Amino acid sequence: MDKIVSLLAVTPRLCYTPPMGTMEIILLLVVVVLAVAFAVYFTKTQNNRKSDTEIDKEKLEVLLDYVQTDRVEREKEAELKNLARNEKREKLETYRRTKDTLRDRLRARFDQKEWRPIGTVLNNIDKGTVGTYVLYNATKNKYYVGQAKESFKRIREHFRVEQIALDHMAGDEIRVKILNATDAGELYTEYRMDHLEKTAIELFDANTNGYNKTSGNI
Repeated sequence: MDKIVSLLAVTPRLCYTPPMGTMEIILLLVVVVLAVAFAVYFTKTQNNRKSDTEIDKEKLEVLLDYVQTDRVEREKEAELKNLARNEKREKLETYRRTKDTLRDRLRARFDQKEWRPIGTVLNNIDKGTVGTYVLYNATKNKYYVGQAKESFKRIREHFRVEQIALDHMAGDEIRVKILNATDAGELYTEYRMDHLEKTAIELFDANTNGYNKTSGNI
């Protein structure tokens, strides 16, 4: 009986928890603050990772779209170049096949035209018509052959900065013949203007011993 009484006397003291001191409270608060800070940091990091992933996905989509667009553009460019090569090949083959006949017919057309003083064009405000024209330096026996949709306008442009303009200013006698669509007749429907120009350049030796820098656009 005495042992039971002693045990009951001790039990309240075992169950008693003394109040927390100031240091314990401070430590608890520090732990709580650190836990909250860590939770905020972890949440923010996760959000940033999600945002970075979304940004990377958008960048990848933009890059893929650029690659696709670039591929399509390169294919179009290659197609246009191939068409241009085929057209040039076709024009050259036609020129080689018909140049002898065209040269004779073109010579006959130009022989029918009179040489005119260049002043009749330079002093003319009209644009002129579609045509193949020949400029002739009678002083130096040199030719220039060209083509234009507005022949008078194009001829006047030559007499601004080009060599033939300098020769004209120096006093050389310059004459002109213009073979327009009406004068050329069926030649302008049977052949391209490029064919007529190239043939005329060859006819007047305008590239080798004249003012033309190329043998034509074919």
